[in-house]
Amino acid sequence: MIKLTATDTFIIAEEGETPRTISGVAVPWNTEATVSDGTRVKFERGSLATNGKNPKLLKYHDDTKPVGVVTGRVDSEKGMLFTARISATSEGNDMLELIKDGAVDAVSVGVNPIEFSYDDQGTMVISRGDWVELSLVTAPAFRGATITEVAATESKPTEELQPMTDKIETAAAVAEVPAAAPTQPVWAAAKKEFKLPSAADYISKVLRGGAEAQQFFANIKAAAPDVVTTDTPGILPEPIVGPVYNNFRGLRPVVDAIGVKAMPGGGKVFRRPEVTTHTTIGASNGENAALDSGTFVVSNNNVTKEVYGGYVRLSEEDMDWTEPAVLGLLLDDMARIYANETDNVAADNLRSGATQTTAFTSPMTDPANWA
Repeated sequence: MIKLTATDTFIIAEEGETPRTISGVAVPWNTEATVSDGTRVKFERGSLATNGKNPKLLKYHDDTKPVGVVTGRVDSEKGMLFTARISATSEGNDMLELIKDGAVDAVSVGVNPIEFSYDDQGTMVISRGDWVELSLVTAPAFRGATITEVAATESKPTEELQPMTDKIETAAAVAEVPAAAPTQPVWAAAKKEFKLPSAADYISKVLRGGAEAQQFFANIKAAAPDVVTTDTPGILPEPIVGPVYNNFRGLRPVVDAIGVKAMPGGGKVFRRPEVTTHTTIGASNGENAALDSGTFVVSNNNVTKEVYGGYVRLSEEDMDWTEPAVLGLLLDDMARIYANETDNVAADNLRSGATQTTAFTSPMTDPANWA
């Protein structure tokens, strides 16, 4: 059930003018309001009927506390106008005095939406609804839903019985008419400032229970602020999943194939002796015959040293504060790049120094033969 309220100034009639009635605007047409659960609603003109069963007049939307009945409904340009009679009961007398004093100065409709849609802004637009009740409240959702006139006269005790009789007869009539339930009721109230309770207040409401406690819990839920991740970036962790992935593979296939040897420490150039002419070995030429003669030549192979390396400047803070430590990651990456670069140098020198080459034949270049 939708419950929407509003306030405005009102006029108190002098005693003796008219019976115990109030009048004003129940709902302004095409006016958007936000209810306690955050839903935005507005009523189209003609969405509420002016005939049929008269809505009950309640106290604060509590259907256990009726204080009168709506006796007149008029569809105007401004909105749905109403006239209501306040019963001469203790609850009715109390509410009438509160209205005259200005403590209660607004009304709120209780409507079951039957036909409705949502506009582009997400506002519920009600085109037809069942007006169930009108409540006297203190805080509005629609500022245009107002009590514009209060007319009160002191009644004799014997006269107070007549409104009660009318009320009982109305209640009997209610039992004869089946209530329509076209949609699931949507409950809402005027969205207003709510002071969060103390622990003692909360426990008191829990022990009391009933509709009052349920309304109390709903007010707490409506007043509680929404906190989402965009509001707490300072405490949202951003975990680093380790180890750090490095897709560069530091392989040395050429160097691994030929092996490595340590260079001498001194000098820029060092010699690596190389056998360039080999001896001749063959079968004997016969008894007392000379064997095949040969020669043996060892040449100098001069090797010039080269330095391969690189550097990165790191701040002391970067080394101390990073986790995983940046220094270890940096050295690992440099080792990978060093292995790749030096293997390329070895492969290039091996290719340029080759004196005998053999071209691949056609079957050797066919990937189908590689399996």
